Amino acid sequence: MTFIVLKGPRPVAPFIESVRTHADSEKDSLGFLPDSAYSQAAASGKLYIAVSEGVGEQNYAGHVLFGGTYPHIRVFQVYVIPKHRRRRIASLLVQSLIRDAEDDGYLSISARVATDLGPANAFWQHEGF
Repeated sequence: MTFIVLKGPRPVAPFIESVRTHADSEKDSLGFLPDSAYSQAAASGKLYIAVSEGVGEQNYAGHVLFGGTYPHIRVFQVYVIPKHRRRRIASLLVQSLIRDAEDDGYLSISARVATDLGPANAFWQHEGF
């Protein structure tokens, strides 16, 4: 199975409801954001979507939502649906963000994770944070 990252308002727009639904299902680990936050992030290019590509279709696999003020990016959410976890999709999303940030001259990317979320902290450490 092949996974790609969609970026920009038009490509991610069809997946906003999937992002909202999945993020809301994990409020304990991702936190709560109002519904409009996802649409606003998509419109401003601050929402990347990972999709699996099949014959003539793309299916939501996960997302990274970020913000910040130039020259600093802050990651607010990284999520991968359970059936696609352990396939390096979160890494694909984060590494795509890192490449784009470097290309655009950003100086730093940060993510805050509660200390009791061991797997999440291990992921960020593995990604070099």
